[in-house]
Amino acid sequence: MYDWRQFYYGGPGKISTITGVAAYYAAGGGSGGDTGNGPMASGIGGKGGVTNIAGGSGTVYTGSGGGGGGYEADGGAGGSGIVIIRYAKFDSI
Repeated sequence: MYDWRQFYYGGPGKISTITGVAAYYAAGGGSGGDTGNGPMASGIGGKGGVTNIAGGSGTVYTGSGGGGGGYEADGGAGGSGIVIIRYAKFDSI
């Protein structure tokens, strides 16, 4: 059962190696709330806010979500995305 006084993690996102290095993208932001154990985050998603404290922003270049705002506070901004274009390399004749 959902308890509005507690905080919840956002989703972990998706790992990709398209850049040659394993990295997470598109994680969810943590929920905001009124009282509880403190803001939660998914690692690259924004942390949730508490009463009168805004949620944190998602990590840049990951497309991750911002954290939810606490009671009477705004949510955080989502992290900017990134476009990676992968193409085949052809040898010249």
